[in-house]
Amino acid sequence: MALEAGYFLLSNRSSEPVPIKRPMWTFSPGSGWTSDPVADGGYVYFLYRREPESFSYLYALNWASGKELWKREFELHTANYHRPVLAAGGRVFFIADDTHVHALDAGTGRELWRAEPASSLLAAAGDAVFILDPDQRLTVLDAASGRVRRQTQIQGEKESRLYVSNGRLFLVAPPLRRSLQVLDARTFLPLWTFQGKEKESGIGAMPAGGFVYVDADRAIHALVGSSGKEVWTRRTGSIPQTVDAGRLYYTDQNTDFKYFVQALDPRTGAPLGTLRIADASLAPYGALTAGGDQLYVPVHKSHDFFSGFSNSQDSALCAVDGATGHKMWCSPWQYEYLNVAVYKEGLVFISSTGEGNRSSALYGLRGAPPNSYLP
Repeated sequence: MALEAGYFLLSNRSSEPVPIKRPMWTFSPGSGWTSDPVADGGYVYFLYRREPESFSYLYALNWASGKELWKREFELHTANYHRPVLAAGGRVFFIADDTHVHALDAGTGRELWRAEPASSLLAAAGDAVFILDPDQRLTVLDAASGRVRRQTQIQGEKESRLYVSNGRLFLVAPPLRRSLQVLDARTFLPLWTFQGKEKESGIGAMPAGGFVYVDADRAIHALVGSSGKEVWTRRTGSIPQTVDAGRLYYTDQNTDFKYFVQALDPRTGAPLGTLRIADASLAPYGALTAGGDQLYVPVHKSHDFFSGFSNSQDSALCAVDGATGHKMWCSPWQYEYLNVAVYKEGLVFISSTGEGNRSSALYGLRGAPPNSYLP
């Protein structure tokens, strides 16, 4: 894996050397676990925890410079993906081991309020925060005060996910019920439901524009967001990951266990192109992000790939032109495993976990300027 020579083995139509791009800034809190970043309003946030400490740290950085603005310490013993950090409207929301929802001022880290216990933090949009209460009922908190604005009888589950888009709530309830419930965001009246059929498979959803893309029953289903009408279906065991500039992307493997990225027309499901990955691996779930007509692909490879005796990872984040598949640049790291990238207003953020005692980090890179295209 010739990182030093300026190549990363991400194959496509171009055989020219790929330019190496260095981050605008790097922030390294030390060795330990880092969460995926969350970007909003000129700030980027991430969680950091050093083993075997029982406390975690929430960092806020200036997203243009990487300068630390503040950090908050709280008790969070394990990396719990059902307790995400959310940011919206100048506030940051999270749940710690005390099961309370905490709201912090985005610019200073000052605690604004602490709500009653919740089992899950789902989404924040406008002036509302959506949670599941201790009985798994969908509940809405006021974002300014933390007071309960509405408590519904709509049941979720521990692994439920909620998305807010175009005046609708998309509540995914895997793995037991394998259903997608779509509700009016103002009245909470049910609009339509999608039910998965295969007991052994879960379900996921990604609203984008006027559609919602559901992965269920080993296929991607494109549904009209307002009615649930199915427009097209594509058989695959993968999930839709990102939509940008008239292309829907997902990652997959062929029968030889080689990785590739597939682009589809989000309106028709027609294939638009395939990007093959040579001698490296991709995370098949949630690895891709896109913006400004560029696709950002994190790839991984064993550091001693040719000897086959090492579990250490080398990684790179590569930018690909969404229209042609041409490699724009790669940013490589040794002995680090990359998490999921986030694109926001022409900037790309990605965190890493270092091998052994090596430092983990959050990186800020300049990406493509934003576009205004929605499918």
